[in-house]
Amino acid sequence: AEALVAGGADVGREALLGVRRISNVELRRAVEASFFAKLTGQQKADLGLWAFVQVGLASKVTRDIENGARVDAWVLLSLRRCSKVEEGRVIEAALRKRLGNRWFDSMRAEAATME
Repeated sequence: AEALVAGGADVGREALLGVRRISNVELRRAVEASFFAKLTGQQKADLGLWAFVQVGLASKVTRDIENGARVDAWVLLSLRRCSKVEEGRVIEAALRKRLGNRWFDSMRAEAATME
């Protein structure tokens, strides 16, 4: 993954969809580190809200949530995987505001079964 990104490969939607399905945690984190480092600079709208949640781009994510972006279990799974603690809290607050506590907790429980 690092060689592809270093060589200028585009981190597109299909590549990221494949990464999120890697079940081996160590391997997934290694691939994510390469892909998401490039993603942070791109901020492409077509990659999906979940990708920006996982990277921890709180300002973009909260804006997208406020503008009605689709929220699904993948978004909540990405919140679980987000390593930026403060950004994760901001994103969680925006999701709770949008979904309500009960629906948020339900979706978070569903996301926990997807790990």
